[in-house]
Amino acid sequence: MQAIRNFFVNGVMVALQFFPITLTAQETFEKAFNSGLMNAQSRKYESAIADFSRAIKLKDGDAKSYFYRGLAYYATQRTVDAIGDFSRAILIDPNYSEAYKYRGILYNNEQNYKKALEDLTIAEKMFPNDREAHLNRGLAMHNLGDQSGAIVEFELAIKLNPNDEKVYLYRGMAQLKLEKFELAISDFDRCISFNSDNVEALLNRGICFNLLKKPDFAIADYTKALMLKKDDPDIYYNRAIAYDAMDNSQKAIIDYSKAIELNPLDADSYLNRGISKVAIGNSEDGCADIIKASDLGLENAVVARNKFCKN
Repeated sequence: MQAIRNFFVNGVMVALQFFPITLTAQETFEKAFNSGLMNAQSRKYESAIADFSRAIKLKDGDAKSYFYRGLAYYATQRTVDAIGDFSRAILIDPNYSEAYKYRGILYNNEQNYKKALEDLTIAEKMFPNDREAHLNRGLAMHNLGDQSGAIVEFELAIKLNPNDEKVYLYRGMAQLKLEKFELAISDFDRCISFNSDNVEALLNRGICFNLLKKPDFAIADYTKALMLKKDDPDIYYNRAIAYDAMDNSQKAIIDYSKAIELNPLDADSYLNRGISKVAIGNSEDGCADIIKASDLGLENAVVARNKFCKN
């Protein structure tokens, strides 16, 4: 009978299966393996890696040793090593669902969404009630452009745990992509109800309000987001758009300028700031911005240059 304990990798609980040890000289693999689990449970990941490496030398064909060393690599952000160990565990045991799941999560983190989807689909088929597999499969589908499929996965994850703010954020982002702005706002509201300081939810809800022609609501969300993350050029850029929608060119110019300060290659901010300057009668400075946006390769800036500027 194996004893089971738990440890956490990046906030995720993982069950540890300890091997029983008898007092014989031949149980050195089990001793090394269990020592690795103990160190992992205590978050002594480098020691755990050394223990699992020793266990692998003593018994190279053991899938669990590779899997748990992979988790320790994962916890220390050594992605290549972790993927290598999860792959070796799968090679030894093609039915190792957790190895597929965690390799899929890492592929998601590395923006290799096609491979992530392949692994997470296998993991989900083996254990259809694995919330993490549904969540991360949804993320892969979202990034591959399948928003409807992503929403299905996020809804399955919500059924398994309705109190996870991240799932509502991700489903909201998928709804936003589908231009279902009211549904997206509902999801961002739910996310914010769990965590009022979720910057991504505030930013994306603000974008929805802007697209629904409610710039005052959008500005409120962007302003709250900037209180939490004051050096994000995207938030300044989006708040500037909302100010423009309210014909407040002066405040829009201030925000576009801050976005450019934080991201000097932001062609869209140069273009929009230029148009806002032209709108308040400052054509010379406005055209300088529009020309800068054109020089940065923004096609819309060429049209604006021909419309507003003499050269």
